[in-house]
Amino acid sequence: MFKSLHVKRVITVLLIAVLVMFSVPENEAKAGDDYSFDGVVYGKYSDLTYQYVDGIEGGKVAFDKANGMLVSMYSSVTVAHVPEYIDGVKVKMIADWVFQYKDNLQELTLPEGLEKIGQGNFRALNIKEINLPDSVTFLGKYCFNDNEVVEKISLGNIQSIGESSFCRMENLKSVTIPGSCKTVGDWSFQNCPNLKTITVEEGVVSLGQGFARSAEALETVKLPTTLKSIGNYSFRWCNILDNVTVGKKSIDYFHQFGDLGIKLGEYPFTNCSFLRKDFSPSYKTSKWYTAVHELKLTGDYAKDILMIARSQLDYHEGDTFDEQHGNNKNGSKDYAEYNYFCCDPGTMWCGEFVDWCYAMAGVPDELYSLSSSDNEFENKHAWADTTYAGGSYKLKPGDIIMFLADPDKDHVILVESIEENGDYITVHSVDGNHSQAVVTDTWRIEKKTGKCKDYNYSSNGRVDTIYGPDWSLAGRIKFYNVKFNANGGTSAVESKKVSNNAFYGILPIPTRSGYTFDGWYTEKEGGKLITAYRTVQLTGDMTLYAHWSAGSGDEGGKKKDEVKITIKASKSKVKKSAVKKKDVTVTIKVSGNTGKVIFTNVSAAKLKKYVTVSDKGVVTFAKGAAKGTYKIKVTVKDDSGNTAVEKVIKIKVK
Repeated sequence: MFKSLHVKRVITVLLIAVLVMFSVPENEAKAGDDYSFDGVVYGKYSDLTYQYVDGIEGGKVAFDKANGMLVSMYSSVTVAHVPEYIDGVKVKMIADWVFQYKDNLQELTLPEGLEKIGQGNFRALNIKEINLPDSVTFLGKYCFNDNEVVEKISLGNIQSIGESSFCRMENLKSVTIPGSCKTVGDWSFQNCPNLKTITVEEGVVSLGQGFARSAEALETVKLPTTLKSIGNYSFRWCNILDNVTVGKKSIDYFHQFGDLGIKLGEYPFTNCSFLRKDFSPSYKTSKWYTAVHELKLTGDYAKDILMIARSQLDYHEGDTFDEQHGNNKNGSKDYAEYNYFCCDPGTMWCGEFVDWCYAMAGVPDELYSLSSSDNEFENKHAWADTTYAGGSYKLKPGDIIMFLADPDKDHVILVESIEENGDYITVHSVDGNHSQAVVTDTWRIEKKTGKCKDYNYSSNGRVDTIYGPDWSLAGRIKFYNVKFNANGGTSAVESKKVSNNAFYGILPIPTRSGYTFDGWYTEKEGGKLITAYRTVQLTGDMTLYAHWSAGSGDEGGKKKDEVKITIKASKSKVKKSAVKKKDVTVTIKVSGNTGKVIFTNVSAAKLKKYVTVSDKGVVTFAKGAAKGTYKIKVTVKDDSGNTAVEKVIKIKVK
């Protein structure tokens, strides 16, 4: 009898324990724990009661009546049509982390009248579409962070997006940021691997740091004319970003953002293809452009990289975008073809020169990657890893050495050859941005320590890192064959091997008597322009077709006959007495151009309001215009859309 009662008691206790276990929400905070909104503590879970609510199926919720805040929800909930009112109190806020990791939740709707959503709420949900009511103005940090299911989001009239709110969303394809949004947090759409289109509506004035960094599928970005700033690294490593507009204006060159009054942070567009669809216009006129295209590449990547580097010797940086031709021997403003290629014009370019040489050689992405912001090479070594210091890595031609000296005195070189001399090795190199030019140099490095006795930037220079691709791995890479159809002309190169995510690299320039070469296209007529600066995205072999313009060209098809372009204003001075009585017009005439002409008012702020300029070049000085020198910038494009001539016309009111 006693034994039977004992067994019954044990069973009863176990049943109670099981019931308790299944009645407690799986991820409900322990009694006494604080709950918060946007990281700010509002109260304790122990002060709240879990209850069933109409519209919520499969479990209970906790609601803070004093703040109108939905605080917690059982993990067993399957349907959450959050009501507009709970116990007669309007639902205005959702606390931090309420919906995250609710694996059983299949339906979710949010009520009109909801104003603020706290941190991390939609992480790891199994719901494909979430629409925010128009009443929601605030979205906290990490809300959709790491969500692998949501494909579509409607942001309503959101006014503030928290840091990393949409970071690493696996299936998000497109997003529109409404003009009501005044704050777009840092890293908002970073690392969204399938995000293809971002539309930012009129009214938004700034984008936070790292906004869409490393969104590797991003192709199109539409920006508003109200935009004033783009933060550091915002679109860095969006490698196939090919179409960026501000309002109705297509952006082709970095400096156009400044022309539109948009301030850019550091490295906002590194490696974005829309900013370097082809070699820059000024570089294409240079002897270095000709030299690199006259090379006969071998397919031996190390040799080809060094040939390409040597073809650029004596190239010198310029002071402006239009001086990337390499001829300004006094240039000192870091404008070079190589940082233009990396979409970082006006920055130090020793590393960018190396990137350019590797890319023009078509080095496979698996051996050398420009798409990773953290580790551009898999094969990187410290000096201690080398055979000279007792390790196993053997330095070789084509390797890259980064020197470092405190404070922040780094320099990058391409290794051309190595000699051993007792306790030292001598490295012969080709390097860019050495005294603002591409040069050959010699570096004496102590074997034991990696210290460089000939470091020009500091007395304590040393080898920081060696980047050494393993060229033998090329045999494992999938290559595609690209054939060149000269389409009535002649090409010295019939085909080349390329691999996905690498750059096409140097392409041949065909010849055709009496015609000018316009580029390689994917179709015989029409198609997409393919240049050395394009990344390869193929599923099979392909043929590229030469396109031509009828007209005199040199036999190499490299240059068009020069067309003289003249830009002249009908007047250079306007009398103050004339403009005092009525509006006065001046016409700017452009002759000899073959492409689009853009007129931009670049007058000083205090004068700009008095003058307008039409698309036809008619400059109108408003009645009562102030005295001063007014400036109109005239940009003349060639028939390929590149800037052929740019000039500022000055007109004085006196």
